[in-house]
Amino acid sequence: MKRAGLLLLLGLAPACGNFADPSTVVDLRVLAVETDPSEVVLKVNGLPADPLNASLATLEAITIDPASIPTIHLTPLVLDPRPAAAGVPITYSLTACPNDPYGAAPPAGGGGNVDPSGGAHTTVGSTLCDGARVSWPLGDHIPADGPHDVTLTPAQLLQAFQTDIYLDQYGRPHGGFDLGLPINLELTITSGAGTTVAIKRVLFWAQPLPGQKVNVIPTIPQIVTYPDRTEDWAPLGTQGTLDAGTPAHVPLGGQLWLQPILLDAERESYVTTVIERDPPYLAVPDVVAHERIRYAFYTTAGHFDPARTVSELAPGVTGTVHLESRYVPPSSLDGVRTDASGAAVADVWIVVRDDRGGESWVQRQIVVDPGP
Repeated sequence: MKRAGLLLLLGLAPACGNFADPSTVVDLRVLAVETDPSEVVLKVNGLPADPLNASLATLEAITIDPASIPTIHLTPLVLDPRPAAAGVPITYSLTACPNDPYGAAPPAGGGGNVDPSGGAHTTVGSTLCDGARVSWPLGDHIPADGPHDVTLTPAQLLQAFQTDIYLDQYGRPHGGFDLGLPINLELTITSGAGTTVAIKRVLFWAQPLPGQKVNVIPTIPQIVTYPDRTEDWAPLGTQGTLDAGTPAHVPLGGQLWLQPILLDAERESYVTTVIERDPPYLAVPDVVAHERIRYAFYTTAGHFDPARTVSELAPGVTGTVHLESRYVPPSSLDGVRTDASGAAVADVWIVVRDDRGGESWVQRQIVVDPGP
């Protein structure tokens, strides 16, 4: 995904053994990291017409208005269902660093964007903050069960802008000043049974682009359910909704389709920048008609098929977009969590992401009945 948390889907050979379905949470997992806001437009004073080619003295004269730097509310969605982690608080340490334009490219997958035309996301790497030329520790042992406020200083952001500079294939410099600056937020998460690392990115713009509006985080207003589909994939059977506090029931050997509802307002039009294909290869504004919205499905018991859906078909593919995923319960109730009444409960999360780092999620429950 563009400027969002890392997602790597590995194709494994059969000889490697049996691995859990990617939608099934069996150990320490970071399912999402929400940052609000997910995109920031700053007020940079003294910005020269061509900052990437300006002298060092000119760059040092640039200042950032502190009033334009918002507090970012960071909230991770972290799970560890293993017995060894039971009752142990999950915490994380947070480090920030500027994007490394020469770092490894982020993995594509899960409906992620691949845009050869340019734009800020094409400079974003997967390099961790550990060992980065510039990094800033922002806190240790932060509880993962609530938001954490992050506020970068003008000096840090100015240093980041001056760090994120690279030469394109024509020898012209580009980076944060003209393509947007991705700041990497590295979370090192620790539970009672392990440690993992996640990267979340927030995009900072030095100044507003013509007609630019900051990103609005997508949401999931409703989840529609139905027991089956026809041969042409139309809903079949009685439809319902999966609401918070009211679990759905699925028997062993059964199934349930979950369809997140996508409102037109969630697919925002937005302005970004791309590098011209012809000389002088400047970064110019580009209007994207609407964002690509992606969904990821997770559960603690059973699995989802498919694990990812997206609001647009792949380039060159025709057909109908399907956002729904099929919940398949486990083969038995052994090891499935039970509630106070003794019912076997599968916790379910659906994460929604957009093109500009906005993401949120909903949590629901499905009771797996033993059947006749």
